[in-house]
Amino acid sequence: MGGSFRRVACALLAGWLVGGCVLGLGTDADGAEGSDGAPPCLETKRPISGNTPTPLGFSANEALQHVRGDHVSAMKWTGGSSTRIHIDVGDPRVWYVESRANPSWNQPYVGRHCAHHVRIETDMRIYTEDGKLDEAVDRMVLIAYGSDEAFGKVEINGSALRGTYEPELRTLHCYFSSELRVLFLLGGVHGSWTDKLHANNCDVADLSGLVLQAGGHWGSRWQSY
Repeated sequence: MGGSFRRVACALLAGWLVGGCVLGLGTDADGAEGSDGAPPCLETKRPISGNTPTPLGFSANEALQHVRGDHVSAMKWTGGSSTRIHIDVGDPRVWYVESRANPSWNQPYVGRHCAHHVRIETDMRIYTEDGKLDEAVDRMVLIAYGSDEAFGKVEINGSALRGTYEPELRTLHCYFSSELRVLFLLGGVHGSWTDKLHANNCDVADLSGLVLQAGGHWGSRWQSY
């Protein structure tokens, strides 16, 4: 981050508060673990490639047709300014994943979704033309239930950002991290950038004071996944 702004120092942060939900996507994806560490879903995966159809009816190549390559989209920051975001996808690896509910999972009041899917893992470079984002993601996990779209998210530590991005300022918080969500469709890429702010101290492990704040979005379907 540019200037003298310290990411893990308390600062005055403002913005639009957004909510979230938890979906159990399996042992390797994000999801709410039970109190004993049990994952919400039990998964078995095998690597796939080429044009051979999976039991879902589409192949690895079909799942990748809207993911591969470099993507550009108009982006609007919550503060009102606009830019263009570039998402350059590296060398993806693909698996077919069979997923079923884990009977040992003990979080009955947290939603989970255990369904067979195609899993794509890839590295990415994400940058904006205004210089606020210039980030390298080593491992992005994308989920595809059909050949028409793939979606995923990754958390980026605030202290690791390479661009000049700074959250909007209003209420006393410290900047903890940001969550990047992306949705790849045949017609383009959609997504959002959400900041995670801490009401207490970003240097401690207690996340009970965590607050979500919208940072920016791109594409017309940035809220629909």
